[in-house]
Amino acid sequence: MVDDVTAYCRTCGVCATSKSMTQQPMGLLRTLPVPVRPWQSIGIDFVGPL
Repeated sequence: MVDDVTAYCRTCGVCATSKSMTQQPMGLLRTLPVPVRPWQSIGIDFVGPL
């Protein structure tokens, strides 16, 4: 019965919207510094298995 109640509370829209946040809000976005010379900073995007 506990599992049923837990599953219901996780899927209940009213329960999800009425809960208070448990973490602090995220900070402001910051821009990345512009590199002074070429190849000073390299960015790589990893995309799943190719």
